[in-house]
Amino acid sequence: MFLYQRRIKHTFDKKVRPCQFKEGGLVLKRILPNARDSRGKWTPNYEGPYVFKCAFFGGALILVDQKG
Repeated sequence: MFLYQRRIKHTFDKKVRPCQFKEGGLVLKRILPNARDSRGKWTPNYEGPYVFKCAFFGGALILVDQKG
């Protein structure tokens, strides 16, 4: 079982590419399902665009709206 899991993990990890953001680049912010309003499936999935400011070690990002 361990060998199978290791092989599956290796196959998955080959396809994963980390996101590289450049400072000042535009990004969209995903709206989480629990924050949606009552429009059902017609609710937008993303907000933005936002300007990328900086990133932290754990993957957190600082985003600023385009006006500043």
